[in-house]
Amino acid sequence: MTPKAIKTRMKTKFGVEISYWTAWNARQIYMESIVGSYDQGYNELPSLCVEILKSNPGSIARTWRQDDTLQWTGTLVASRASLNGFVKGYRPILGLDGYFLKEKYGGVCLSVLSLDTNNCWFPIGVYMCRTECKDSWTDFLTKVEPYLSAHPGKLTFISDRQKGLIDSVAEIFLHANHRFFFRHMFKKMKKYHKGARLERLSWGAARAFRQTKKQEFLNQLGIDIPGAKDYLEKEPYEH
Repeated sequence: MTPKAIKTRMKTKFGVEISYWTAWNARQIYMESIVGSYDQGYNELPSLCVEILKSNPGSIARTWRQDDTLQWTGTLVASRASLNGFVKGYRPILGLDGYFLKEKYGGVCLSVLSLDTNNCWFPIGVYMCRTECKDSWTDFLTKVEPYLSAHPGKLTFISDRQKGLIDSVAEIFLHANHRFFFRHMFKKMKKYHKGARLERLSWGAARAFRQTKKQEFLNQLGIDIPGAKDYLEKEPYEH
């Protein structure tokens, strides 16, 4: 229940007006009584990693802290089932992405995913850390590299075009391919090109498994929105 919903419930059920922040604080106290506080959670991370390794031998579960201050710097978790599943049964295609942790202390969660036989993303590992930068990606990828490189196929990474990430992949996986997520390219392209069929045709080309089908979409895009086709053909899609 959100603070706004709590505020409304107090008014309708009890006839009492409370501020948004009173409702927010009440919710925090209630949630902490059930799942504990954020401070508690960070303190329990090392114990949690130990339990993961006990129940899932062969997994990766580790937390890092600064030597001098003992402040948390990162936590990596990758289950044995996910690591083995990638090597033995999934395509050598890996997605790299990061997103913000929007709670009390912030931070980011970096992730590596694979593509299964149904073209669905299959999570392999996550790395929670302070910021998304080259050092963070290098730390993460260095730790999982031995497991990912065990795949018999040639690896292909897919990511956004963040410079630090591109450099990290190039330094750690010397012989891997590196492509870019089309959604980032499309978001940028929409700033310069408009049209009712822009999304359908450009995404159709990106999702096509055959070169002939891709070309059909691009040819139609060239007829409807010529500038958009030229943009896609000039925009780099690999490193």
